[in-house]
Amino acid sequence: MTAAAIPSLRTPPLRYPQGMAVCVSVYFLIALGRAHEIIPQLQPLRLGILGAIVTAGMAFRYFRRADFNALLSTTPGKGLVLATAFAALTIPTGIWPNASFSYLTKVHYNALLVFVCAALAFMDRRTMRWIVLALVIDVMLAGAASIRAPVGRFEIGDTYDANETAAFFVMCIPWGIYLFLTEKGWPRWVGIASIPLCVIGVLKTGSRGGLLGVGAMIPFLIYLSPPKRRGPFIMAVIGGGLATTLAMGEQTTYRLLKAFDTEEYNYTTEDGRVEVWKRGLGYIAAAPLHGVGMDGFGYKELASKSDKGFGVRQTAAHNMYIQVAAELGLIGFTGFMMMLLGGLQIAGKVRARMARIFAANHDPEAFREMLRAAMAQLSLYSVMCTGFFLSLGYSSMLYFTVGAACGQWLGNRSFGFGPGNQPPPAPSARRPVRGMRGWRTARPVAAAGMTASRAVPS
Repeated sequence: MTAAAIPSLRTPPLRYPQGMAVCVSVYFLIALGRAHEIIPQLQPLRLGILGAIVTAGMAFRYFRRADFNALLSTTPGKGLVLATAFAALTIPTGIWPNASFSYLTKVHYNALLVFVCAALAFMDRRTMRWIVLALVIDVMLAGAASIRAPVGRFEIGDTYDANETAAFFVMCIPWGIYLFLTEKGWPRWVGIASIPLCVIGVLKTGSRGGLLGVGAMIPFLIYLSPPKRRGPFIMAVIGGGLATTLAMGEQTTYRLLKAFDTEEYNYTTEDGRVEVWKRGLGYIAAAPLHGVGMDGFGYKELASKSDKGFGVRQTAAHNMYIQVAAELGLIGFTGFMMMLLGGLQIAGKVRARMARIFAANHDPEAFREMLRAAMAQLSLYSVMCTGFFLSLGYSSMLYFTVGAACGQWLGNRSFGFGPGNQPPPAPSARRPVRGMRGWRTARPVAAAGMTASRAVPS
């Protein structure tokens, strides 16, 4: 292959105004990072609703209709439409129609807005960088706060419990790795510092689902490591695991050991996870098509215990897959799984495509695209694993990770193929670099937005 025949990547033409990037970044800090709850003085301002209104207006002004239509044509977009449609259609047949309608119109709209904004904002790689920096800084500060937190399970704000806090830490770890491998200067140090602080934060929450999500990342990271460096990398992971184990407090260690104790409450009591999952499967079998209605799982639990003769507990599903299948029926659950698995698939396609281009000509933009897609895929995958123990079926965090994966796919489509700038010579005289080069060199690859854009003829 001659040098002129090697494909190179053109710079994507999409650029949102800087004000739009700032607005969306602040919105994600509120919707995901709960920054307005961490700072008590901001709570009376109702920044959640205000941020959603302002961001929706900015999205209507700057997001292109063609990009929105392309988003809906993806597998995750179709799955989201199917699941949301069934959530609306099954309201009359739910166990408490008013509660389902209220949840869909007053709560779930925020997750839908997060999905659309993440997908379309991530198309502009500069805006994506702003969002990632904002979230990683937020989670780094939260992890630092967890170190000084009093004894007990750490929580962020008022609306995140300990398990949701752990899921937020897990979701942000891949983006901390992304900053470490692509940035220079202080953003790189933010990425480096965020990784151990996120792990410490997960430990401080005492969430077993969060630890499962962290553990699920390890095989994925090993798969992405350079083949010739896989042995040392595995040793580094083992060393990090041992250090994490030594850093765990007595409370976290006790909770982890109890997870495998069949005498623990999750195995023996009526409101333990095993019994709740069994009842959830029963709700699915009883109403396989229409379910019990969005946000109806807890009310169904109350109805099933109404004849106990004493106070009963409104129990959550503690598993997002059982939660969605029981509430939306199997058809709505099909749309939900289309959304999740479709997000993994399209991000994986972008990663594989960019890996082939990078192996051909070592284009740094191809490496950055490969890394973005890999981290989006890893973030979604880890939250999917965390959701096996948590009720995250309609969480904004889950919708953000799916939207981020869609943004990689939509943004990657805007790259053109052609000679563009003169690519480097064909690497015929040397063996192509395999794997993620950033893990065997201390030199980061500059992120988009750090330097001036290349002028590429159309």
